[in-house]
Amino acid sequence: MGLRSLLLATLMIPIFASAQIFNDPTNPFNYAGAVALVKERGPAPDPRLNECIYVLGPERLAETQIIEGKETRLNMPYCRAFPAVQVRNPQGIFDFVRVNDSNQIQLLIYHANQSQPAAKIEGPAPEVRLSQFPLKSGDVVVITENSRQSSAKK
Repeated sequence: MGLRSLLLATLMIPIFASAQIFNDPTNPFNYAGAVALVKERGPAPDPRLNECIYVLGPERLAETQIIEGKETRLNMPYCRAFPAVQVRNPQGIFDFVRVNDSNQIQLLIYHANQSQPAAKIEGPAPEVRLSQFPLKSGDVVVITENSRQSSAKK
């Protein structure tokens, strides 16, 4: 195993060991783990581009992985990285991310190396889609989508 693979595996263990972080993004957040996950899984816009906005979700995929000899079921987010100049605010993200207009959307925006969100934007998808909250290079945006019917039952 190469040094790069070993380093990536070391960074990913906390993410895999506590997959609930992505079931409910308001749980304790690990910035380095989230960025490593996007870099591992998401298509990068350009490998030479250092200034990116990292996006997790809203799509999720149930995965079963073998971690330390045990089967572990994870609810993994779809990962993307966008050039910061292309996605200056959440409005720009929705040019590339599909959400159902009849659903409620929540965005948690984390600035680089922060464990607490800098902003929480939530509401009906058409309203959230218009957000002009300024994004910075290195921000992580966690998107969750809930149908209005399921959020009304809570």
